[in-house]
Order: sequence, then C-alpha cells, then structure tokens
Amino acid sequence: MNPLLAALVTAGVIDQATAERLNRQMDSAAARAWAEATLERANVGALAGQQERLIGLLRNSGFDPTDAQWRQFWHDEDARLWADLSDSYRDVASERAAAQAIITAQDWATWELLNRDVDEWVNTYYTDPGLLDVGSVPNLNNTARQEVADAFLRWTRGGRDLAPGADGGLPVLIQQLEPTFGPMRARRIAVTETTRIFVEGNRSVNDDNPVITGYQVLTAADERVCPTCGPLHGVFRDKASRTFQHPTMGAIAGPPFHVNCRCDEIEATSQTQGIALSSPWKYEGEPA
Repeated sequence: MNPLLAALVTAGVIDQATAERLNRQMDSAAARAWAEATLERANVGALAGQQERLIGLLRNSGFDPTDAQWRQFWHDEDARLWADLSDSYRDVASERAAAQAIITAQDWATWELLNRDVDEWVNTYYTDPGLLDVGSVPNLNNTARQEVADAFLRWTRGGRDLAPGADGGLPVLIQQLEPTFGPMRARRIAVTETTRIFVEGNRSVNDDNPVITGYQVLTAADERVCPTCGPLHGVFRDKASRTFQHPTMGAIAGPPFHVNCRCDEIEATSQTQGIALSSPWKYEGEPA
C-alpha cells in the first residue's frame, strides 16, 4: 500500500476501506476499470428506471400522452435521472481527486478542499442544461427525448394492432427503444464520463500549481484510437486554454473529444512542454 495512505490509516485519519480504494487509484488501468464499471452499473439502473417511468406514462395515458404530459415527463426526468446517478458520479470524482492529491503530496486539508471543489463541479456540470455540457443529465435527456419521440411516432404509424390501454404492441416499442435505454448506451456514457471525471480530477489538483504550465493529450495508444484523437497524441495546450489545436479540425475541447473517448491529459512544465512523449506509439491513420 502507498506509504502515505498507510500512515493515514495508522493515524486514524482514514479507514482501511478508504485507503484500499485510494490505493487502487495508483494503478491507472485498475482505477479506470473500477470507475467505468461503477458508472456503467449506475447508468444501466438509471436508464432502466427511466424506461419504466416512460412505460408508466404511456399506460396511464392510454398510450396517447398529451403534449403537456410529455413536457412534464421530461422536465421531471432531469431531477429523477440525476437522483439515480449522482452518488456514483460523486464517488468516482471524489476518489479520483483524492488520489491525484496523494500523487502530488497534498496535505489532508487540501484533500478536503479538493473534495468540496470536485463535488461542486459534479453537481454543477451534470445538472447544467447548457448545450456545451455534453454528458450532463439535461443533455442526456434531450437525446433520449428525441429518440423516444421518433420511436413513438414510428410505432403509432406502423399499423400496430393495439386496443386502447392494452399492451399488445408494447414489446415492439420497447425493442425500438433499446438503443436509448439499453446497456450499450449505458456503457458509452460510462466510458465518456469516466474520461471527463478523470481529466477534471487532474485539473482540480494541478490548475493552481504555478509549476504546471499546461497539459498534453495522452491517447490510449492502441489500434482502437480514432482519427479525432490519434493526431492529438502528445499535443500541448496552455493551462489558460481549454482547447487543443487539432491539425485538421482546429481548436477542439476535451478530453473527452467524442462519445466513448478514452483519452487523458498529463501535466507539463516549462521544461517538458516542448518535449515529445516518451511513448513510442504514433498514430498511423484509420484504426483497423
């Protein structure tokens, strides 16, 4: 176990379970796997709950909700979906920030401040209806709202043999909604938001460090790296900026740079920002 963590357990500052969780963060692969699994479970349950509430709306309205009922449903879903997701998102974010504080040898008071800052960021970002906050609950619901509307329209115009209030054709609609509420979407959200939370955790620790001048993109450096991320491997941005300069796409914010993005960024100093990454990996074009 990390010596600092062991000392904190001995001093009674943190318990053994917390120390073991933070120690996991010392292994980047294990940390990411845990975070993705945690967020995936949360999203699977949250999306399933949302689908169940949607079906309840349809049944209670005789499968013919009014525009007002639709609006009210999606308005309420911003709070309901976040209630199902918030604890897991906070857990992942706070653990990551604490681990970054350990790596940079911050004291316990700084850890507590970082946890408050990260908790505030989680609450603000994931409940913000702004269109730029990709991954926020209101934006996830905007996507679901459009997909549900399209599927419902196809279903009602598809000559369904369904008596008012009966469930005869409901399985067809549920099947059409699988991409919206199913495990594949939950997985994509989990991967994307793990990337976002890990990057934010790193920034929360390093942005105020005067030694850190900026960040460099670190891709997954494997055959799955896409044409968006591949050319960004090792690209530097100044700390004052939130965008990297892509050679063909121009200024691009991230990571994540797209849905399912697995990239990260590492801090750079005035001495290292002009030095290429030590990794021998180089993007060679379209993934196989």
